[in-house]
Amino acid sequence: MTKPAASRIDLLTSWRGIFSICIVIFHCRIAAMTEITKFSVVFFFIVSGFLMAMKYHKADLSGRDYGKFLGWRALRLYTHHWVALAVYVALVVVFAHGRGANWDALLPNALFVHIFSVKREVIFSFNGHMWFLGDLLLCYALYPVLSALLRRLKFGIQLLMMLSLMAVAGWVMGNNMSPELLLPAYVFSPVRIYEFAWGIVLYACYARLRHQVAAWSDARVSALLLLVMCSSLLLMVMVRYAEGSAVDAFNEFVLWEIPVMALILTSAFTAGRCSPLIRLLTCRPLMWLAEISLEIYVLQAIAGLVYNYMICPVLGHFGYPLYEYYPVGIFFPLIPMAYLWRRYISIPLNTHARQKFEKKKEKGFAY
Repeated sequence: MTKPAASRIDLLTSWRGIFSICIVIFHCRIAAMTEITKFSVVFFFIVSGFLMAMKYHKADLSGRDYGKFLGWRALRLYTHHWVALAVYVALVVVFAHGRGANWDALLPNALFVHIFSVKREVIFSFNGHMWFLGDLLLCYALYPVLSALLRRLKFGIQLLMMLSLMAVAGWVMGNNMSPELLLPAYVFSPVRIYEFAWGIVLYACYARLRHQVAAWSDARVSALLLLVMCSSLLLMVMVRYAEGSAVDAFNEFVLWEIPVMALILTSAFTAGRCSPLIRLLTCRPLMWLAEISLEIYVLQAIAGLVYNYMICPVLGHFGYPLYEYYPVGIFFPLIPMAYLWRRYISIPLNTHARQKFEKKKEKGFAY
């Protein structure tokens, strides 16, 4: 098997930690986080395609090598999902006596086939946000095909094709899709595959530009990054307060790809640079948070049950009713749980999976 290239860009790693926290806060029903959460989810799919292309653009992933490539990722994601699902179900049975759970969706959920449903009660059943891992696994499975197809096209044709798809998807989702279908569309795999494909094309763009940008000063690269960050935040504010206007259509999941790609591209240009802004964004606390970002995502619903059914009742007994502080309180069980999960489940699992499916360990991003 061709050894894949190393693919670690510290700032892209750091964004993972930041955006995972944003998603958790949004899931605590904080409406003000809606726009940045949509931005964050799009980021994860596009950056996954970008990093796959960076790591495997010269690798042969056909035949048995494809089985190795996909096998350890499937083992890793399914194991995380099944263990978390078992814990979540156990907590629901113990504390809620099984009430409120859609038991008919348990098997589809466990197999990740619930991502193809259009029913909200199926898509978001049990550990509801885990649809992300199902869509991500499907993107991984299709990566060799998508990559091979895109490589056959000239870069200009790739861009034209993807921009055409963006225009069609933006028009449909922003103007002509019924509101009841928007939420399933948010989870619908073809939408996320399309974003993943954008990541592959974005890497091709990065590969063409990085040698030119290498001649830029750290200050110039940092200024460009800061401009993209401020522009993205301004867009989020505009969309937040533009309900009912033409700008509001931008909020329907597809067009967030534009600022996300700008952020990924400018962040990639910071590799090997050391300006104050870059040092701030890649400081050790944020990098550590990024290291447990997958675990944070996987465990957030479980941490919510622990907080509501174990921590709050105990503290309430001593006169400290803390249910209303859920968006903050959830992190007290979540962060230690994520750390322990990574240390005793994720790291051993990654080691076992790679030893099982790869002759040599790969360095860099795992998702």
